[in-house]
Amino acid sequence: SDWGREEGPDAVAVYRRLATHCTTHGWNLPPLDAFLRRTRRELSKAAIERARKGALAVMDTVPHQTRTVAGIAPLDIINGDGREHDVMVHLPSGRTGRPRVWMWQDIRTRRILSWRAGETESADLVRTSLHDLITRWGVPGRVVVDSTRAASAKWMTGGQKNRRRWKSSGEELPGIFKMLEIDYRVTAIDTDAGGRGKGRGRSKPVERAFLDLSKQIDTHPLMAGAYTGRSTQDRPETHRTRVASWEDFIQVVERCVIEHNARTGRRTEAAAGRSFDAVWAAEYSATVVRKLTPRQAGILLLAAEPSRVDRSGCVRIKAGKGAGLPGNRYHHETLVDRAGEKVTVRFDPADLHSGVQVYDKAGRWICHAPCLMPVGFNDAAAAKEYEAARKKRRKAAEAELAAHRDMDALVAAMRDLPPAEEPEDPKAAAVGLVTVPAAAGDLSGQAPAPRKKFMAALRRFNQQED
Repeated sequence: SDWGREEGPDAVAVYRRLATHCTTHGWNLPPLDAFLRRTRRELSKAAIERARKGALAVMDTVPHQTRTVAGIAPLDIINGDGREHDVMVHLPSGRTGRPRVWMWQDIRTRRILSWRAGETESADLVRTSLHDLITRWGVPGRVVVDSTRAASAKWMTGGQKNRRRWKSSGEELPGIFKMLEIDYRVTAIDTDAGGRGKGRGRSKPVERAFLDLSKQIDTHPLMAGAYTGRSTQDRPETHRTRVASWEDFIQVVERCVIEHNARTGRRTEAAAGRSFDAVWAAEYSATVVRKLTPRQAGILLLAAEPSRVDRSGCVRIKAGKGAGLPGNRYHHETLVDRAGEKVTVRFDPADLHSGVQVYDKAGRWICHAPCLMPVGFNDAAAAKEYEAARKKRRKAAEAELAAHRDMDALVAAMRDLPPAEEPEDPKAAAVGLVTVPAAAGDLSGQAPAPRKKFMAALRRFNQQED
């Protein structure tokens, strides 16, 4: 039991602890080799792996599954993943860190179709890289990713049933995969004895491409001195001696991806000794692909949020909202007539002040609403423009109303109406008499007699007058 624990204790240490107990109780202790031979004889290899290395290790004793790509055309299935590179780079935000790269790879030909680099693995990184792929090559039939938050964001997977993340609601906006009818699939996750999940890297061929590309990119001559090593035990002596520029990193990634696709002698099922570029060029030219118009493809660059038009014709979005601060407001005259209506607001997350595109529930475009920027409290020019806009709106409404309303004709029509006549009063079917009850204590129905004290006081008053 001591030796068969997940911590994997050394057999010699376990034997010494057992020897201490045997000495105390006077037991005879066989040699260590005898214990090991008996354990291997009575327990299977799978049971020993489960006991000493965990639940995931025993699952890896099953032979790997070989999957064929026969019958799959280019762009039928693509897979994507992100990786944090082990180099220190001056990031666009001004800070220093390790950049992230997201890549999309074709399953059939194993060619890297598009990639984007960023500071973090975000939904924007996934969305923009997918936009590059679709505008250049076409719409894929299926995407295979792991359950990362970036790829499973609602901007991407809204309306999908097999998302495995986030709660879905009936009012959820359709994501890019739903709008473009792309089948979204998530790789399986293995769970260890502690309930912790672990993804299967072997499920996505792009993971194997990263093994090759990461070594080329991170140890490139332009990255010399910026390489950090994969772990603390793998750090070179030149660790952190310099920080590479962002432009150099992008240039290195671009060169390495081009070389990766053009390298000959590939031993995959489709390549058979050719390069990934050669396989792609031969098979893509014989494939029917779905293409988007430039305006349709532009939607991929826009994130979406549901919003409700307020009484002044403004919509708000949560993107760009700071802690305790209201979100940006966007307004257009057309939205005034849609006050209280729920709409879909599409915007560029990188430029929230350039305005938003507003769509109705059916996906029909309504208008482009510019952003209402805050102004200074004492800004007289801004106040003047605001007042002029209010007056202009009032005049426009009055002119529109005057074109449809003729008050003189309305008054003349009212005067030509015949005088109003009231209908005859209806008569009741019968009339009942009303009986007034007598005062309390007086059964004769006559007025009650004056009180004695009052009469006595009246007599005294009369006597004084005489």
